Formats: sequence, structure tokens, C-alpha cells
Amino acid sequence: MLQLEINPIVLETLKQHFLKPKNSAQKALDKYIKLLTQQISKSILLGRNAWMQTNDLYSISVSKQRNRGSQIGSEKIRLQNWLEDNNLELFRVIEIGSNLNQKLSVVKMTQLVTFTHTDTHLTSTQDIDTENLRKLLEHQLLTNEELYKQEYPEFETLTDEEIDSTYDKVPIDMTSLNYYLIWLKNESKYISEENKKQYELQADTILRIAQHTNGYYYQKKKASSFGRNYYEGTSVQNVNKELRRAMLGHCYEYDLRSAVFTWKYGFARDCYEMLDKKESFEKTFVQTRLFLEDKNDFYMTVRYYTFDDACKLSREDKDKMLKRAITAIGFGARRGTHGFMLNSGKWKNPALVEIFKYYPQARDKFLNCSIIKKFLHEQNLIDTYLFESCKSRNDDFLRLEEVRTFSGSLSKAKVIAYLYQQSETVIMDYIHGEIESRDITVIARVHDAIFVKNRLGERKEEIEYLLQSNTENKYWHLTMKELEPFNRPYCLDKAEIDAHRLRIAEEEHSAVGYTSHLLSI
Repeated sequence: MLQLEINPIVLETLKQHFLKPKNSAQKALDKYIKLLTQQISKSILLGRNAWMQTNDLYSISVSKQRNRGSQIGSEKIRLQNWLEDNNLELFRVIEIGSNLNQKLSVVKMTQLVTFTHTDTHLTSTQDIDTENLRKLLEHQLLTNEELYKQEYPEFETLTDEEIDSTYDKVPIDMTSLNYYLIWLKNESKYISEENKKQYELQADTILRIAQHTNGYYYQKKKASSFGRNYYEGTSVQNVNKELRRAMLGHCYEYDLRSAVFTWKYGFARDCYEMLDKKESFEKTFVQTRLFLEDKNDFYMTVRYYTFDDACKLSREDKDKMLKRAITAIGFGARRGTHGFMLNSGKWKNPALVEIFKYYPQARDKFLNCSIIKKFLHEQNLIDTYLFESCKSRNDDFLRLEEVRTFSGSLSKAKVIAYLYQQSETVIMDYIHGEIESRDITVIARVHDAIFVKNRLGERKEEIEYLLQSNTENKYWHLTMKELEPFNRPYCLDKAEIDAHRLRIAEEEHSAVGYTSHLLSI
């Protein structure tokens, strides 16, 4: 867990100005630091952009820090104001936020502040045999309770029914998550320090809360106007895949295969009926159908035409890049290379430019590949059909700001994304219900993926058949992946393993020496 250590001069100066009542300076500063720590932790948990990472900056609400960060003295002076007036501020504002657009301020810590991290201990049965570790556990549980109340302050006022309707409860494999934390701190080699700091704080927060709740973590639901279900703060949705595996432990992940393209293909026949086409339906959407029926062959062919021998990327990295590009096409990615303005006012490059950022020649080859050209054309036909259908019906959601460009015009890509995400939620709700009707508990959901502790087996085919029949789309399928928990890291047993290896080496050396002695007789 993140802690802020403050230069003693701050407290000493505060005590000199506010002698009475006794300990008022300490209490006021402790409250102020507690709130600041929470804000800095949240900034790290939610992630910082490259500019903020490079310059060691954090996003916080200065107004919240000023108004809720403690008052002191008979005149109730805000501690933030006093720190600024006495040149003892703990942070300086680099970029001022705004309540109008709900933008936080960007700040930089002063030299009066240093960061430290405290470890979370998962105490074993053997450890509890010692008095010192009993005291450690008692202290830790107190800390966990404080964190729990900090993260869920409204729980005391909510009924059990209200909590269930507002939060999703996720079972946490605490042993696996603890091993992940140990691995992250001691053995991970290819994770940047900034990301490592974020992952550690996320994992530590989840583990501490799970320890307090006997193995559960609560995720506050946050509905999206597009239809998807999101969560506020740290959740299974926004953590990295390794951390997700660590927190869920051994389980099975079932994903909708090629979900957006399968969904679109469900409208292909209606789209075809609106076209003045001489070629057959099968030829009109041949590449989309081939993609859905044999995706591996599709990727293999596109990979061949996209990357030349000079490209040093591994096959796995090439396929990852192609998968991102194909997915972007599914959500209306454009061929062009010119950027555009988001509704927030920020400039954004087209998706395909970002995906092939360091390989522009590969992007050109990708877009000029005859298969991709035909695939793009087919996707555009369906997109245009869906877009024009919505406009002709004058659907209510077209009035939403979220489906419009910065200038106020309707965005075809955003309209398609809205339609898909609405349908995705309905389909996943259906799958969720069918799984639980077969006495299998769903432990987590991430958009088009669902996680269960028990393997579906033949029940997977049953659910697929029902989904295909109800939607009249034979391409709906679930793909299964087994997730393994994090095992005990090598660093915990390094001394014992090294001693064992040394003992074996010594025995082998002695055996060789003894054999040489016998041969010399």
C-alpha cells in the first residue's frame, strides 16, 4: 500500500503556530495526508499518461484537498491554505482542473514528500504460531478495515439488497494474488516501473479488501450509455490480464468468438436484399464468411501479404497486431492517416495509424491486400445499411452526444459501436442466465467474456445451439480458455533450491573423485 512520508519540518512548524489544543497539529496533518494519499493512490490505480509518468505528475482534485483536507486553529484555517502561505505545500499545481468538465488538476509533489510502499502479508497457519506474527496480523486487519471503509463508505447506510443491486461481488483467490504480488516485486523483468507501481497498488488494494471480507472484492456498477456494463475504480475489467488471472485463480474463461463480426453478419442477408447486386449473396460477403469459418487461415494469408522478411516481429506479435487491426475495422476504423478531434477536445490519430505506428509500410501493405480490401468493403456495406436504417427510423439514441463528432455530426462508427454494445450486453445477459440455470456460478464478466469456476463441458454446445437458434445466426460460438492461478514464486524458495543444488554438486564431485581413486588403484 502507498504511504506518503512528510519532512518533519512541516509538523514542527505547524506545532509552533498551533500549540493548543494538544496534538491538534498532528491530527490535522494526519487527516490531510490521509486524503492526499487516497487521491495519489487513485491517480496511480487509474493509470497516468506518458507525459505524467515522465514528469512524475499525478491527477487530483485540489478543491477536494483544500475543502476536506482538514482545518486547524480557532479560526478554522484550511490546512491547504496555511501550507501555501508558509511555503510548506506538499504539491504544486502544474495544470489547473475544472469543475465544468470534471477535469482533475495535474500536480507534482514537492521535495517535502517521499513515497514508500508497505507489503501485504498473507499469513499462513504456521506463521500464526508466533506471537509477533499474531500482532502483525491484528495490525494488518485493522488497516484492511480502514481501507474497506475508505473504499466503500456508503456500505454502512445500504441494505444487503441495495449492495447487491449496486455492486458485483467477485471471489478472490488470495493465495494466488499474494504470489502475484511477490512475483511482481521480485521476479517481473519486462514491466515498466510506472506500470509495476500501478499493478502493485491495484493488487494490494484488492488483496487487503478480500482479506477483510473473507475472500470477496466489490465492484461498483457503472452503466454506459452505449449499453455495456462497466465498474468504477479498479475491477476485473480494467486490470491487466495477469492480475485478472491472479485474482480469479483457477477458472474458465468463455469468450464470444469474433463477436462484432458475427453480430454484423446477422444483418448481412437484410443488407443484401437492399443492394442492387448481380453477384450472389455468398460472393458479396465471401471474406466475412471465410473469416468466421476459418479465422486461422484468414490471418495466415493476411500475415503473408502484410509483413515482409525484413520485419523482425515474431509470428505471435504479428498476429496480435493484425487482430487489433481487424477488430478496429469491425468498429469502423478508417483507411485514412489524418487524425481527428474527440468530443473532449483532444486530438486522436486513426486506429490503424496507432496500431501500425512503428510499421507504416506494413500498414500500407495491409490496406492494399486484396483480401482486406474486400473485407473492408463488405464491412462498410453492412455498416452503411445499419447506419441508414437507424436514420430512417429516427432512433432516439441518435440524439445522444456520444454518437456524434466534435462538430455535432452523426458518426457512423459511433452509431455502429452503440448498436453492437447494446446487443453484446443482451447476448451476454442471455448466456449468463443460461449458465446459471445449469447450476454453474458466474464469478466475473468482461464485456464479451464470462468467467466460471467449473468447466461447462457439453453445456457449452447446448448454450451455443440455443443462441444460434434464437438469433438465426449459426456463427455464434464460445471459445474456452483455462486460467491457472499464480504459483509459489521461485524467490521464496531460492535459498533452499540453491542449497539443494550445491549439495547435489558436492555429492557428484565426491563421486567423481572416488571413481578416479578406484581407477588409480
